[in-house]
Amino acid sequence: MFKSTRKGYMIMLCCTVIIMVVFICIIRINFSQLSNFHVLNVKSLLAPACGHIGYIITESKTIDQQIAEIMTLMNCTIPQKDTMYFNETTSAIDSKAIILNYKPNYCLGDTLIVQVEMFNYLGKRKTYGGDFLQARIFSPKLGAGASGRIKDFNNGTYHIYFTLFWKGSVQISIILMHPSEGVSLLWKGRNMGYNYISFTGKFLNKNQEVHTKCGFYLNSQQEKCKYLDRKYREVFYCIKLPAVPCEAFISLNSQNTRYTYLTNANKTLFS
Repeated sequence: MFKSTRKGYMIMLCCTVIIMVVFICIIRINFSQLSNFHVLNVKSLLAPACGHIGYIITESKTIDQQIAEIMTLMNCTIPQKDTMYFNETTSAIDSKAIILNYKPNYCLGDTLIVQVEMFNYLGKRKTYGGDFLQARIFSPKLGAGASGRIKDFNNGTYHIYFTLFWKGSVQISIILMHPSEGVSLLWKGRNMGYNYISFTGKFLNKNQEVHTKCGFYLNSQQEKCKYLDRKYREVFYCIKLPAVPCEAFISLNSQNTRYTYLTNANKTLFS
């Protein structure tokens, strides 16, 4: 009788496991978002080949060497532009997305892979990467969402990997935040100067607070106070006020300016 009861429990346990596995694996994926791919709402000179993209900080390298190598690796991932033609920029409407590992049902924890191929407004396939994509899956019913991991092949093709974290319907959203040409312009502008932010230094002159212009680069022939961060090798300057020692510096204020390195034609990529 004991063996019979034990056998019955084993059968019930096996049936329970089978039911749970079947229940977990019934995940229907709703791909209606892919039909609305258009919501992803200069001549090209590719950056020099960078070889293996990876970076390990070692104590034998100086701070300057570490910074130079990191900046070089970042620069290699961004297409370099000397002239911009709008029709040759990435077009979300003309770009395509397909599911590489499509199947009717998926299990929890499975990876869904979407391949995105970018085209320009002339209908030609892009031959370089660097597009700023935002990819996510979501469920309005459950209020759930998750970001995708994007792999850029630097030839106009991207693979997006989504991990399926919940049961039920899943919608896909892939948004082109900035075309690679726009990313290149922003990177170029970032490296052209420091005029985006203005700095004002506050000094104490006896019992009175006085202010002067400060910054990483000051285009002025006036005498300057120089402040050096020896650890990170950064230098900051302030216009020296008459009869006020540089050591009297007490605080710094910053604010954004309306300055831009972009031309009117460049701005069309961000409107």
